[in-house]
Amino acid sequence: MRNKITILKTILLAVITMVGSGSAIGATYTHTFAASSWTAVGTQTLTSVAWDFAATWKTGTAYFGYDATKGQQFGSSTNYATAATLSTSGISGTITSVKLTTSGASSTNAIVSVSVGGTAFTVSSAASQAVTSTSTPYNFTGSASGNIVINWSQTSAKALYLKTIEVTYSDAPTNTPTLTVTPTTLSAFTYNYGSSTPSAEQSFTVVGANLTNDVSIALPANYEISTGTGASFVAASTAIHITMAAANAGSTTIYVRLKTGLAAANYNENITVSSANAETRNVACSGTVDNGTGLTYTVSVPVTTKACYINGTMNGATFQVMNKVDATHYSITIPNATLTDTYKYYSGPNASYIELDGVGAAIASRGYSANDVVATWASIYDTTTYYNITVQVGANGNVKENNIVINNGLTVTVASGATKTFTFTPTAGYELATLTYNGVD
Repeated sequence: MRNKITILKTILLAVITMVGSGSAIGATYTHTFAASSWTAVGTQTLTSVAWDFAATWKTGTAYFGYDATKGQQFGSSTNYATAATLSTSGISGTITSVKLTTSGASSTNAIVSVSVGGTAFTVSSAASQAVTSTSTPYNFTGSASGNIVINWSQTSAKALYLKTIEVTYSDAPTNTPTLTVTPTTLSAFTYNYGSSTPSAEQSFTVVGANLTNDVSIALPANYEISTGTGASFVAASTAIHITMAAANAGSTTIYVRLKTGLAAANYNENITVSSANAETRNVACSGTVDNGTGLTYTVSVPVTTKACYINGTMNGATFQVMNKVDATHYSITIPNATLTDTYKYYSGPNASYIELDGVGAAIASRGYSANDVVATWASIYDTTTYYNITVQVGANGNVKENNIVINNGLTVTVASGATKTFTFTPTAGYELATLTYNGVD
């Protein structure tokens, strides 16, 4: 009997051990900002995890600071970020919540959203959360794995703040193959159209753990990569491979550039890093081939539009009057404008006449498109001069305008340069005695 019990205990222990080795373990990652971690855009390590920060700045120059209550400061009232992204691929396993304690300066009009592996997480069943001036925790929930991406956007001109990041996730088993890429975003690749030189290089690193196969790095059509700086770049038709042993042993640096010979346009594409049985990672690349001679902006507007203005970061484009093409189209060519400039359209010479989207909300600043569309205006700007004509009709006759009888004392409005035709008809047996205009017969 003792032998049987011993055997049974051994079998039971083996079953428990087998089940335990494949179980996920719940964990929480937390980082609280006690000082400014950034002095420039790029990657910083926050509590042992690499986070990459990128932003679109009003003046093109980054600004960072710190507030003891609100935490890490991104931007200011004079150099604010219209859009900002904080991302990491350094937390593995299934992520179920991302809690942010975030805020803005006074009168901020901003929103924040979170996605994991391309899956949008929600807060109170909504895809985004309005940010207030009070440092407030917002818990975004879902179930996904992959890159964590936190996005802020604002229509105001204010600083944004982040005090705490808290991520709840299930640890993958320790023997699970994993890939880590840092950073997950590379931006501002650029050169002028017609240049024979590609953009400046940028780089990211690849680290493997428990990999069972080699790593393959595939790139999109308009970027080139290399394992060495300055040479040996390969195009989209050729993938770079890192051996399983090299990837598991440490970090491999991959260099990236926007290839030469491209048309003037924006190029937003992903580099894919993969290894069998490991979760695929992406590095988002954004670049621009600038049109060095300027850009032409063409917009379709509502039929009631009487004038159209463009206002943006382009040189000399502060509420600049556009040329009317026809009743619903306006156009303008702005020298030295680039594809990185942002702008909005207006029906008049100030912000009161801003364009709105299809539901009547103010839109965010636009990126360049050769053919834009304005859904509606906040208000229609009208410079037309109008004149009033008051008709006094004596007895025994009538006056018509557009074949409609005008009652005595009725006022008719006519725009400057337009024509109104009046027909005077005496009653039978009568004739027109006098016709007086502004007191003159």
